[in-house]
Amino acid sequence: MPRLRPTLVDVGEGPVLRLVRDPRDGKPLPAEGRVVPLNAFWQRRLRDKDVEIAPEAPEPAAEASPGDQPA
Repeated sequence: MPRLRPTLVDVGEGPVLRLVRDPRDGKPLPAEGRVVPLNAFWQRRLRDKDVEIAPEAPEPAAEASPGDQPA
């Protein structure tokens, strides 16, 4: 399932996020996006450019402390 986020639209005073509500709970899609099923509703939102596929967030690299190294 893809992570979708609302697109920006220029309304003259600067870009603002489109208000796209999730039909499951009626709440607006957050700016960072949400994982949603790729059903007809979300396919239509993608086609109409109301939402876009959010880039994958890079996984934080596990930092090894010096005490974790084998001797």
